[in-house]
Amino acid sequence: MGRKTNTPRQCAFGLSYMLAGALFGLAFAWIDGEEPIFVPVIYGTVIGGAMIAFARGALFPRLSAWLRRQAAPVYILGTMAVWTVLAMVGYAVVGLGFQMYERANGSIMDHQGMAGDWIVLRADVLVFAIAASGLLGLMARVRDLIGTQVFLSLLLGRYHRPTREERVFLLVDVVGWTGTAERLGEIAATDYLARVLYTIGAPVRHNRGTIDRYVGDQAIISWKIVCGDDHARRQTDRAITCAFDILERLDRTAPDFLRRFGEAPRVRAVLHAGPVVVAELGDAKHEIAFIGDTINTAARLEALAKSLKEPVLASDAVLGLAPLPDGVVAKSLGSHSLRGRAEVIGVHGLHRVAGLRAAAGDPAQPVPAGGPATALGATGYPAP
Repeated sequence: MGRKTNTPRQCAFGLSYMLAGALFGLAFAWIDGEEPIFVPVIYGTVIGGAMIAFARGALFPRLSAWLRRQAAPVYILGTMAVWTVLAMVGYAVVGLGFQMYERANGSIMDHQGMAGDWIVLRADVLVFAIAASGLLGLMARVRDLIGTQVFLSLLLGRYHRPTREERVFLLVDVVGWTGTAERLGEIAATDYLARVLYTIGAPVRHNRGTIDRYVGDQAIISWKIVCGDDHARRQTDRAITCAFDILERLDRTAPDFLRRFGEAPRVRAVLHAGPVVVAELGDAKHEIAFIGDTINTAARLEALAKSLKEPVLASDAVLGLAPLPDGVVAKSLGSHSLRGRAEVIGVHGLHRVAGLRAAAGDPAQPVPAGGPATALGATGYPAP
């Protein structure tokens, strides 16, 4: 299945980039005392908007992604260099427009009247742009290291006091990681794992999830349910879709892994939902932690998925929140006891089947005996 696009969301992001750039222009006007104010605001909208779009990966996405994979000094210096070029080009483009306007309608502001005044990037503007880009670059790197939602939560003190929330969790771990690590050795295995975890980032962002933490070869991803059944359905749909998008993305990158490491990665995904307590813990190192039975059960479901040899496993709690996304079917695997729990829990194996649309309102649509992975060519890998 091709990657879905969300044009309204992309337009909203583009407008937010330009608005942030306009605010930078307004800040420069306030610091520099430049009149009329609309001139630096327009410069800022174009220059700052382009710089922020690059940092977010919307402009020159391949270069932005490459820089994000580098060490922090390379990332910051490389990003600042790109931002400087964008500032120079943006300044020249906007300045050319102002210059053409002046020729047709008269002077906009008091300056020396030289053509270069509009087009050639001024030293004070360059210093401001570099200072702002350096600060933004550092913040962006910290955001990448700990995650956008965690960064904002720590910055705003959202979980300074423990808070109870409903969340959908997706746990993704690498199948056969121990054997892979032994075969490749510590250094190469770490590189392998880093590339696997990096690869799953795009599907998570595309489905608006949050990578809360990495635990060894496992990524813990979640979707917060804010209010109402509709939001719960949307978040659950995103979580399930994300699991299969991760499998598809790893399938597409398999040739590169085979060339580099002699092995294509496989992952196992587990979905569970319920209430957790979210709190900011620690002193020297702060961390947003999830506490409660829901996250513990999700971790134990991962061990169950391993024994059942299911690439994607979902609990009754998840399937009870929303109908399955189009093309996804569920196969009931019965109820199972988990270590540390008195109650049994119902689980289902999920599969994405090409050309099949799940029946609306049927959260546990049966599939042919033997499973769709072998019968109908589902994304993922067949259970041995």
